[in-house]
Amino acid sequence: MKIGVFINSQYSPGNAIGPEVDNIIEQVREAEKAGLSSVWFGQHLVTGPIQMLQMMPLLARIIPECGDMLIGSGVVLLAMQNPVRIAEEMATLDWLSDGKLIVGAGIGYRHEEFEVTGINIRTRGKRFEEALQIVRQCWQSDKIHFKGKHFSIGNQIPSLKPKQLNGPPIWIAGEVEPSIKRAALMGDAWLPLPVPNRATLIQLLDIFRSERAKLGLSQVKEQPLMREVYIGENNTSAFAECESPLYDKYKAYADWGQSESSSSNDEFSQDFRNFSNDRFLIGDTTSVADNIKRYRDELCIDHLICRVQWPGLSQEQVLSTIRRLGKCRAKL
Repeated sequence: MKIGVFINSQYSPGNAIGPEVDNIIEQVREAEKAGLSSVWFGQHLVTGPIQMLQMMPLLARIIPECGDMLIGSGVVLLAMQNPVRIAEEMATLDWLSDGKLIVGAGIGYRHEEFEVTGINIRTRGKRFEEALQIVRQCWQSDKIHFKGKHFSIGNQIPSLKPKQLNGPPIWIAGEVEPSIKRAALMGDAWLPLPVPNRATLIQLLDIFRSERAKLGLSQVKEQPLMREVYIGENNTSAFAECESPLYDKYKAYADWGQSESSSSNDEFSQDFRNFSNDRFLIGDTTSVADNIKRYRDELCIDHLICRVQWPGLSQEQVLSTIRRLGKCRAKL
């Protein structure tokens, strides 16, 4: 089973960014030393007053620190961007990383991001589908020829194909049934984000796998899962140490309009510990390793992406979780 780390690139107003960049590099080096398998960054626009470093330059910067680790976009907001530019930037990253790129892609949900990119949010599903077809054409064909409702390209020649034959794997994120069925039809995997609890996750995985079977497609080579993870010295202290930063993160998601966080707002406001159960991996090394085994053995998860930092956690707390994830990996 692969264990990856999702690295935070969002910072509180007033934080000096230079030291935070140094912290990112240190986290990547620590993940490589711990024997972890992948490193991921997210993408958002106009997040102010929260400061956020952008994903593409970060992925390029960390490659020299990664060793044999994969790099991944978690996720690129494809519905609101030019698909040819995304395809060629990803192809570049694939060469820079020696063919170790995974492309996580999503449609986006924040109205502000669609507004600043000039895209009608109500078109995001169809725009995503068209954009994804264009990305694959860029990677697999000598010429791009596409005529759709939202994009029209006539016989253009891509600047670059990726190192990986036919392009990097594309893992499609989403939380609702139409997105999951889109991932089954068009993706190399469905990438579940950290929000659904275990019971909901089981239902959604069944939708994805049933849809693949209905379409006559083989089951995916790799089933990823993203989870919030904090590993402390013991179970009690671990939750106490990360509760406030994690609560603030999910309150921000709800305020941004992220669907399940919004619908769960009352639940986690009233009882955040209960909200965290069967949703986040918080505890000591042994208990977290046991829960990772459950995901592997019961749900056939074989690539766990661990988000280990939220604004408010110290660098040493993050590094400690990364080191302990290495110990979890050794227990699997």
